[in-house]
Amino acid sequence: MLEHIELILSLFLLFYVLIILYDVMSLFSKKTEITRNDKKRNILINLIVAYENEQDKKEKKKINKKLTNKLKRLSYLSNLGTLLEKNVKIKSLKNREIIDILSNHSYDSIFIALASIYNKKDSLTKSYYAYILKYVHPDHEEIYNFLYSCILTPSIYSVEIALFTFYNIGDSNKVCEAYKIMNRENIYYNHKLISDGIMEFTGSKKELCNALYQNFDIFNEETKIGFLTFFRNCGYDVGDELLNRLKTENMEKEVEIAMIRYFSKIYSEKANKLFITRIKENYYHDFDYDIVMIQALGQMKELSKEVIDVLVKCLSNPNYYVRYNAAKVLHNKIDLRMIKNVDDPFMKDMIEYFISQEV
Repeated sequence: MLEHIELILSLFLLFYVLIILYDVMSLFSKKTEITRNDKKRNILINLIVAYENEQDKKEKKKINKKLTNKLKRLSYLSNLGTLLEKNVKIKSLKNREIIDILSNHSYDSIFIALASIYNKKDSLTKSYYAYILKYVHPDHEEIYNFLYSCILTPSIYSVEIALFTFYNIGDSNKVCEAYKIMNRENIYYNHKLISDGIMEFTGSKKELCNALYQNFDIFNEETKIGFLTFFRNCGYDVGDELLNRLKTENMEKEVEIAMIRYFSKIYSEKANKLFITRIKENYYHDFDYDIVMIQALGQMKELSKEVIDVLVKCLSNPNYYVRYNAAKVLHNKIDLRMIKNVDDPFMKDMIEYFISQEV
């Protein structure tokens, strides 16, 4: 019995010793890696400093080649990414920021050569180089072709990075072309990712909206919804065109709802008249449409008697969200206590709920 206890204690002791050794080794490994990365970053900075200070063209070309050869390796490329993320200031170059330095056209040949090299790598490695190009992007066809190739990889991460790089470049035609490629190749991309990401575009958003709307009909449903949300978020004036589409075209349900939702932020008297008529006539026979049309009517500064009557009628709708949105619009514009003949239990409950929320 005593021997068993001694064996168990010995095993426990050995286990704790191994844990301590593992922690020590991990700490040592991390410090070693940090030291290695520091050395690599210093090598890159020293090469950049040498390149900037060198006057002789032949020597400058040699340094250019050395820098290119270093950046062929992912370990050096990742360390360049760290320098770019922090936008490190190089003291020996009068505290100039590294992004400004590398954005000089004299470095274009390096990044163009690297685009050709990394284009042959796996999708994850390509993605990282696309990320580098978010900070430094020479205006060259080789760079754009590389980014387009990233969009064609099976990795959604690669697609995302390439698109954000295009947003950062700020060329509306390049962004539009990227989405055309995705549409042509049937690459699925969620409308929420489109509308959120595209707001990061650094160029003229109006020009981008123009480019996207001119090609609107060629895109798939998900992309159209993303673009319509983008138009709404940046206040792009395309209301008359969308209203004409709502009157004359048959389209996918979610696209039509996104068009109606556009008017919940962009006021249009013409659109409101259409929505009032369609709610009264139960045009869609679908509460999803009714909800967004009611939300659009909420943009009106003052509600006419006709609109109030329509919304009051909606308070008796069997769908909770129709009732809720109608009550919300009415509550923001009028005193709900003014509504007479409240016999319907749905209507009564919704009115009482909003009145009870008043401070």
